This record gives sequence, structure tokens and C-alpha cells, in this order.
Amino acid sequence: MSNTLHHKLATMLDVVYPEADTGVLADQLLETMGLAWDTSAPPAHQNNWDESDVMLITYADTVQRKGEKPLQTLNRFLDDCLNDTMSAVHILPFFPYSSDDGFSVTCRPAAAGSRISGNGSILARITSSRPGQQTT
Repeated sequence: MSNTLHHKLATMLDVVYPEADTGVLADQLLETMGLAWDTSAPPAHQNNWDESDVMLITYADTVQRKGEKPLQTLNRFLDDCLNDTMSAVHILPFFPYSSDDGFSVTCRPAAAGSRISGNGSILARITSSRPGQQTT
């Protein structure tokens, strides 16, 4: 059995498009992605979570403290209150939005990047492995 990306793509495409020439479709996809036909297929999916994991999904500024940057406040809150509780933290994008609490972004991330400059070290601490947590 071939372990190339081309073979894997063609096999998956055949399930969705049984009447099509999936070899040609796989060729077109690989060309579009700029990959060679003999590129190795990626490893099989591995689930890094199970029912014992707890993930906090939050905006960076959900927890606030006067005079403190939101990511610093979030980091302190995680350390002080949730250190042994959360397996992972997913910080939702913090870009300007018009409605829907952030689901209607009004600018491109590159343009909004300046809003978070200087917070890289705080973000790194938040996303680093915490005691009792799995890095995913």
C-alpha cells in the first residue's frame, strides 16, 4: 500500500466523488498546494484529549482588573484560581468586531496585530504547560 499523500488524497476523494477521476483531482490539489506527488502522507489523526480534560474558552479580556493589561490579568487568574483545574486554555481572537461578541470581525488580523503587541511574553506564559496540564 502506498504511503504517499497523492494516494491518500485519491482514496479520500473517491469516497466523495466515486464517478470522478480522483487521481487527476489529487494531482490538481497537490499542484495547487505546491506539493510533489510523492510527498509522504501525514500521520493518522491522534486525539490528544479525553473525557478527563477541561478546556477554558475565553476572550483575553473577559477577566479584568483596573490598571492591569488583560492578558496579565488572565494569566494571574489562571494561576491563582484554575491552575489545577484546566487542561488547556483557548483564547479567542481579540480583533475589533461589530456584533456577536467577536464573531463579526471588522478588520483583518494583520491590521489588528498592533493591539496585542508587547503581550507576547504573557501569551507565551499562558499557553505554556502549567502544572497538571497537558500541552496540546
